Amino acid sequence: MNRIQHGDWIPGGVLRVYSQRRGVWHFGIAGPMTFNGAMVLHASKDHGQFVMTTFDEFAEGQRVEYTWLPPSFGAQQTALARAKSQLGKPYRLADANCEDYVNWIVTGVARSPQREVFVLGGLAALVIACIIGG
Repeated sequence: MNRIQHGDWIPGGVLRVYSQRRGVWHFGIAGPMTFNGAMVLHASKDHGQFVMTTFDEFAEGQRVEYTWLPPSFGAQQTALARAKSQLGKPYRLADANCEDYVNWIVTGVARSPQREVFVLGGLAALVIACIIGG
């Protein structure tokens, strides 16, 4: 999907943007439209917690796309209520990062596939190093 425009805004939808600064995907929940424009709820490493920021701050000038859209008004309201309930909770890479929060908001299960792939890749490299070196 191309860069999201305000006419494409679907509150409760899951957004992702590739963070050039960090080299990973960053996830958030499309929030309300305010006088400041579209807002996004997300776990921010910079803020150290789950926050609501402007779309522009979330996007950092990069292309943003939806990865999930609420299938009904009820699902939309549930996602928004869950996201708002997380405001102020801490950001922790190991167990409370942006992907953990978004997955919990949508499915009820906090998990970060990006982190899981990274950890598995590290373990595989360690095993290979032990086999080659041992």
